[in-house]
Amino acid sequence: MSVNTPHNTRNIGYTLGTAGVILILLWLGLYKFTPTEAKAIEPLVANHPLMSWLYQVRAGGLESYRAD
Repeated sequence: MSVNTPHNTRNIGYTLGTAGVILILLWLGLYKFTPTEAKAIEPLVANHPLMSWLYQVRAGGLESYRAD
């Protein structure tokens, strides 16, 4: 069962969909570097059994990211 649509219509739809996904992924990826996100994941890192040691080692460098 084939829908008879011009090739340009399918190509434009594919391009818009791909651009939308890329835009959202870039937006979320850039958000990871904000002080708000650093503050939000602080309890997760501090209380995680495999990551808590890293938080204790790097805790001195995290003051610049804190939004206190």
